[in-house]
Amino acid sequence: VFNFYGQFPYWVGQIFRLAGWQIIDAVKANFILTLILSAVGMFFLARKFWGNLGGVVSALFYVYAPYRAVDVWVRGALSEAYSFVFLPIIFLSLDNFIQTRSRKSFFWLVLFLTGLLITHNLSFLMLAPFLGIWTLFRLWKKSWKPVMWWFISLPLLVFLLSAFYLLPVIFESYLVTVSQTTQNYYNYRLHYTTLYQLFTSRFWGYGGSTWGPNDTMSFSVGHLHWAVTAVLTVWALVKKNHLAVLISSLGLLAIFLTHGKSEFIWNLFPPLAYVQFPWRFLTLSTFFLGFSSTSTSSSL
Repeated sequence: VFNFYGQFPYWVGQIFRLAGWQIIDAVKANFILTLILSAVGMFFLARKFWGNLGGVVSALFYVYAPYRAVDVWVRGALSEAYSFVFLPIIFLSLDNFIQTRSRKSFFWLVLFLTGLLITHNLSFLMLAPFLGIWTLFRLWKKSWKPVMWWFISLPLLVFLLSAFYLLPVIFESYLVTVSQTTQNYYNYRLHYTTLYQLFTSRFWGYGGSTWGPNDTMSFSVGHLHWAVTAVLTVWALVKKNHLAVLISSLGLLAIFLTHGKSEFIWNLFPPLAYVQFPWRFLTLSTFFLGFSSTSTSSSL
């Protein structure tokens, strides 16, 4: 694929190569790391809100979601698999910064956002609006003045740290095949999911995404994942746990964006075309459904 690709996973893999590992073993180690580190990150994020037990359960839901297996064992999508590592630690560092206003938390937020950008820029694109909604919610009824300039400087700092990657993408894209990544097979309109695929199907295959509902790979949200989320969301509404409702709602929004009924949103934001496959939003639904899997244990 004559195109620009994020470098971070290859840097990690090179560590194993320098240690004398064969290429195939370095690749396997990379994929194993994505599972271990994402579980650790989710544990610390969920523990902050739901306690130790909640952290363990959320980490298990996160790692054992069907789409995680699809990314690793079907698609072999190393960069997207690494994006699962960054999602929980980005939200954790962001929330820590909002609460403490500390430079340390802001430093980690900048670093993790940069890491995601140079790992899988499409995940960064998909995450941005969800991160904005989370920020607005967590700052609700709080003063913006102490953090306003921090958030203004945030995208600039991320851009500067990733400029070695972004500047060629911006100014040299005409030299590669970026224009072809949204055409023909890669047109997002060909790759919406169905409700059956998302919530009911138990199909598992090692093929790919095709036009229509006859795909030869799984797009399942996970029966336990959506069922537990549905029950806990109702309970959260009864208990007026607004944070839990928000997290579940963001998960449902991510699922909605995989379905054809969301096409009006895709048409409103043309850059989304570069996502190519709407089912890629299963990355975010997996994150939010895993995060909310024990949400009723919080009184926030």
